[in-house]
Amino acid sequence: MKKQILIFFFLLFNSIIIGQTKKDTIYLYYNHKKDMSIKVTAYKNKEPFSYLYTYYFNDSQNNSLLIPIYVDDMIDFDNKADVKWIDKKFIRKNDEKIYCIKKMQKIGYKNIIDKFYNCIIYLIDTKTKKDNKYKAIEVKINFLEEM
Repeated sequence: MKKQILIFFFLLFNSIIIGQTKKDTIYLYYNHKKDMSIKVTAYKNKEPFSYLYTYYFNDSQNNSLLIPIYVDDMIDFDNKADVKWIDKKFIRKNDEKIYCIKKMQKIGYKNIIDKFYNCIIYLIDTKTKKDNKYKAIEVKINFLEEM
């Protein structure tokens, strides 16, 4: 009986740990259209050091998603961001994981916050291209609510 209880708790503990470590991966498609903006937020030696990508939601509260990007592929000052090179075939194949501004506006700001919570997020900038592949860089999102 003791062995069965120990095995049960071991399996329960493992399932909790595995559940906490497995995260969904999503991709934000940034195609420089309406309801989006990009601006330089910091310079280093007269060269751009960081950018702020913004997605605007069309609601009464003027909510937006803010995504800082550093030119040296850092996710923040301590961690290097993961970078992937993806092609159009990957984008078509993984449509359910790719979010453009229209799809996010359709889902709604509050639901996007819930959906993106605890996910690994990559930003695909369509102007950053090499060998017909887009650069997807791991990012952290800042949610801005203006009332």
